[in-house]
Amino acid sequence: MKVAVICLAYLGDPSGIYLLSKYFAHMDAHLFLHVDAKVPVEPYESLKNEPNVTLLPCRHEIFWGGFNTVRATVSAIEFAQEFGDFDRFVLTTEDSIPLVTPTELARGFASDVDWIAIHAPNPQWVWQRYEKFFFLDSRATSFRYFEVEERSITEGDLSQLDRMRQLAAEGKTELPEIYHGCGWWALTRETIQTILDRHRSDNRLRESFEFSAIPEEQYFHTIIGMAEIDRPRKHFMYVDWDRHDEIKPYIFSEREELRGVRKEHPDLLLVRKVSMHSEEVASFVDELLE
Repeated sequence: MKVAVICLAYLGDPSGIYLLSKYFAHMDAHLFLHVDAKVPVEPYESLKNEPNVTLLPCRHEIFWGGFNTVRATVSAIEFAQEFGDFDRFVLTTEDSIPLVTPTELARGFASDVDWIAIHAPNPQWVWQRYEKFFFLDSRATSFRYFEVEERSITEGDLSQLDRMRQLAAEGKTELPEIYHGCGWWALTRETIQTILDRHRSDNRLRESFEFSAIPEEQYFHTIIGMAEIDRPRKHFMYVDWDRHDEIKPYIFSEREELRGVRKEHPDLLLVRKVSMHSEEVASFVDELLE
């Protein structure tokens, strides 16, 4: 069971990748690291010495809620396919860690299961993310903070806005159902190929999601759902959204917390988010490796 781990890095600190590299060295797994083009790549250069880590040459600026997350993921998958013959493709981030031992994770990946959360039918707010038009792949339109001088409109922005205007006039692809779920997953080679085939051949569907909101939680899911793949699906990633008044994930930093998650959610494989500099997080990973 050969596993390609596509890891999206954006924090400018390689600590989490070293922890993942140490863990995945106990499996037949290789990490393909996409470093957000908004952050310097130099802190990650030392990872070139790790035999199970490859820094991807194609880098995208990732903006929360934009289609560039999908672009980065697809380009990483295609690079991995050229690199080797992988049976399973995993999408995660540098501040996520496994909840299970390498043996348990390999057993889960060897099963005929697509580890992805997909929900349907969905409420109107999910449909609105698709049916309305959004352009979030730009500093000018990003939800995140940028200095005023960084928010100037570029020629690339104008070109994409022209395409969005044309799509708005023509209309997006009409969908019988939209599928929605967590943006992190571990999919079989066959399901990945189904996604790539539709992504490459259906320009209008691709562009319809390009000008949607948070497409990494809908685009792959909708392709899978429409394909009616006859394969069981299971939830993959644990994220704790319930400890803040505002909507943001809790960051785990203590070993006992992670032990509790592992005990309470034995069917999940990874947890997001963790403190990369916590010695207790590193100790929890070491426990999994013993």
